[in-house]
Amino acid sequence: MQDREERISYISKIDLIPASAFNKEQKSIAKSILLTCQSDIIDGVYSLITQRIKTGFVFDETPEINQNTVIIPEENTSLSINIENILKEKKEHKLLIGESYDALKVLCSTYIDQSGKGLIDVIYIDPPYNSEKSKVDSNNYKVESVLTKSTHLDKFTRNGWLSMLNERLRLALRLLTERGMIFIAVGDREQAYLKVLCDEVFGEENFIACMPRKTTSLTTKSDKELQILHDYILCYTKTTEMNLALKCIGKKIYPYKDDGGEFYIVPLQDNGPHGTKSARPNLWYPIYYFNGEFSLDDRLGFEMILPKDHRNDAGRWMWSKNKFSTSKKDLFYKAGTVYIKHYYHKDEDQNRYQHNKAWLDNFQNIKGSLTMTEHDLRGEFDYEKPVELLKFCIGLSENKNATVLDFFGGSATTGQAVMELNFEDNGERRFILVTNNENNVAIDITLERLNRVITRKGLNGVDVERKYKSSFPYLTNNCVRVFDIKNYQLKLTDIERADALSKKAENEFKKLNESYALRNEFDIYRELASLNSYMRQQAIK
Repeated sequence: MQDREERISYISKIDLIPASAFNKEQKSIAKSILLTCQSDIIDGVYSLITQRIKTGFVFDETPEINQNTVIIPEENTSLSINIENILKEKKEHKLLIGESYDALKVLCSTYIDQSGKGLIDVIYIDPPYNSEKSKVDSNNYKVESVLTKSTHLDKFTRNGWLSMLNERLRLALRLLTERGMIFIAVGDREQAYLKVLCDEVFGEENFIACMPRKTTSLTTKSDKELQILHDYILCYTKTTEMNLALKCIGKKIYPYKDDGGEFYIVPLQDNGPHGTKSARPNLWYPIYYFNGEFSLDDRLGFEMILPKDHRNDAGRWMWSKNKFSTSKKDLFYKAGTVYIKHYYHKDEDQNRYQHNKAWLDNFQNIKGSLTMTEHDLRGEFDYEKPVELLKFCIGLSENKNATVLDFFGGSATTGQAVMELNFEDNGERRFILVTNNENNVAIDITLERLNRVITRKGLNGVDVERKYKSSFPYLTNNCVRVFDIKNYQLKLTDIERADALSKKAENEFKKLNESYALRNEFDIYRELASLNSYMRQQAIK
């Protein structure tokens, strides 16, 4: 009797969940599970079923798959850059032209090894922001939508932007190496929502930093009292349990140790703008030291230490005499200077990977715009990220042989950054860019820019004025192999066609990843079934 009442109670709670979170079909499934599950686990089952609404926004975690269509990469040699007479010293990069979700599924078939581990070291993405324009384009979760163009809509809640990213980030997580990291550019409007989503996908414990980036000058003219002058870069790692390949600039290091544990030191003297005797006379006093002991008394044989002069005045300490007397055990003497010990505490948030550029104030949009102007490619991307920003993010990885992925790579900034960074630090990084060809962006922008960086010529053969360096005008030791993501009709009952397409896919996989090895029996229906999105291009029959 008690078991029945408990089940009815939980089922009633399911009915109370808003339709915006669970639709009728989902509620029906949830009730069926609660009615049939074992009584001793019903609490856990209810918690699991309702967990998806805990973040305050909801997205479809199981995108609809079109089981009658599969996706296969096909090399397009007519678009490849500098691929002729490949030499060993040339760095071969990849460009995939197609929908990002489809491309990620292809990469999951080629850049995950036989043991199931990902092979991508660094991911940088600058996804389209969920702006006011996207609401006009039928992506407003608050109202019923009428499709007017090809947009991504969550089939349950219309919170399409988060749903779109959720699907792709979960595939990206699979692709990362155990020491891999991901950087995601995001604006003020969506930063908080994306942070929560990323905490769920990558794990809150694997969050590294949210780096604000100054986008424009403070002198920008505006009538607004408050202006948005920054966006953000979110950084996560695959797992913090591994030794990260992250440069820890400014990392807290504890080089000293005593009975109290490990510690680092900072000067007792105040070296700030008000660190003078005139500003705080009571904080100027002599300290006496001898053989590990500090004192305020003038004792025979003790060394007297005074604050050093500061800003044309006598300096001062940060501690009062009373603080000195009660806490002198936490002082440290080194080369005539008094320091304060800061001990390591395992429960303290050490912010181990924050660094002196966590506030990104030297990567404003104007630099990205100038680069596009130099390439004579302005107009398609109004808020281009600077190459220097990408070099900074990618360069945070100590792995100079990294495989770098950008699956929203339209303007090819990531590609240019990788090639320049290799030249500057003798790295052997390879990039993989993914872009769709909406409005011919893959040809007119992505390929055009890469060709100009590598050969200093446009695709039409016209010389480009822009130089990388006066002594090294272009990065000719790079080449780009281009692949189109093709859609093929394939019914579940068509075994012979499935075998033929599987062989075709495996052949292309080897071109996409030279180290590719089939890790299990390839199931083309499961591995390469395409996302059933609105206005999908007609599949090849």
